[in-house]
Amino acid sequence: MIFLILSFIFLKLLEFLIKILRLCKIMLKKMEFVENIADKIGEITVYGNGGMVKQLKEIFATGK
Repeated sequence: MIFLILSFIFLKLLEFLIKILRLCKIMLKKMEFVENIADKIGEITVYGNGGMVKQLKEIFATGK
């Protein structure tokens, strides 16, 4: 019985780790996409009250 419980826990842990790896893969692709864009941008100049900077922070903020 304990073997079945431990096997179940192990399988659930593996499923969880696979989901984390998939999420990491997606995040890496997004980072590469942003990096490719950044490579093509030589300079950004912002004028005004800083609204654009706030919007950029919101777009690239982690956890969103």
